[in-house]
Amino acid sequence: MPQEIHVGCRSRLVSAIAWLLMIGGALAAAAYLFDGMRSIASITPLYVLGASMVACLALLALATGHALLRRHEWARRLSQGLLIVLILASPLTPAVSGLGLGFVLPGLGLSIALAWALKLLGRPSVKQEFA
Repeated sequence: MPQEIHVGCRSRLVSAIAWLLMIGGALAAAAYLFDGMRSIASITPLYVLGASMVACLALLALATGHALLRRHEWARRLSQGLLIVLILASPLTPAVSGLGLGFVLPGLGLSIALAWALKLLGRPSVKQEFA
């Protein structure tokens, strides 16, 4: 059975992923800015490195989400990479920071949802939107 391809049709899935990336990036950037008001004595070099990486990923997610809304192919590929990073970081971050099992399980659920979105971004019908 032949598959119908609607040229110029924008799926809600890509738009939803784009908005989630932009909102998540904006929230992470805002958290970085407000957390920057810590006292100088409590800041360690490891904290600065980790916070800087989170800020860079937040701004990258914000820019990628915007480009994904405009249906740029590089944004689709970069958002797949960001989703892979988030899939790995979701359950590991609470486990490493010692928050307990109550925070690890929601991280696993988030990882499953992100893996589903990653799988859907690789479908041929979604790739057609970016052609």
